[in-house]
Amino acid sequence: GSGAEVHVAFLKSPIELRKYDTLHRVGAVGLDYAPLQLHLYDPRFANVSDREFVLTSVHLPPKARKESRDSQLGALLRHYAAEDTSAFRLDTPFRPNKETGRSPTHIIAGDFNVYPGSVDDAGEELYGMTKMGFVAKIPKDAATSAGGNHYDNFLVNAASDARLVVGGGILQLTKEATANSRKGEAGLSDHWPVTLTIQEYTKVSASKETPSKPRPPTPARAPRTSAPSST
Repeated sequence: GSGAEVHVAFLKSPIELRKYDTLHRVGAVGLDYAPLQLHLYDPRFANVSDREFVLTSVHLPPKARKESRDSQLGALLRHYAAEDTSAFRLDTPFRPNKETGRSPTHIIAGDFNVYPGSVDDAGEELYGMTKMGFVAKIPKDAATSAGGNHYDNFLVNAASDARLVVGGGILQLTKEATANSRKGEAGLSDHWPVTLTIQEYTKVSASKETPSKPRPPTPARAPRTSAPSST
């Protein structure tokens, strides 16, 4: 229909596209802006288990439709990370699989229209981000739009975040490049682009990682006493 969205992915060699799909539903919950999902392979990573990536591009409903947004985000995280099904993550393991040696890096990225790690008054997470095994890479108090709001983020599975250097960033657009639909000002967007870098690192060698054993203390010697001299 006229309101249909079109997904586009630009890949730079040597990154390979192994599979793609559009995620329309998670369980019984429909997703308004059906996310694009990509299964990527990057041969430049030295460790074979670090070469797989699953990228899901999201756009959740705005604050005006808070109930729909919250329902869809919670369902997405819950079903995506579920152990008993992989259909919502392009049939890939979510956590390291010892049998196959596979451990893809999972990234859910885009416009969440809320900080995905938000908590309620009691300190409980609203969407179960941490419980489901995700880490947010853009800080909750970081503005990602010209209006000073936090909308955009990257969620990375905790297993990959623990073994790789994963860093988020924000490219703040100039005033001339920023769009403002309310004022009729044209521009690239009212959202600032967010970026994610992923890299391997050289681990500390075993000799430097393990401290040398301390030497046992030298036992104290008893003080010498001299015999009384005789005359």
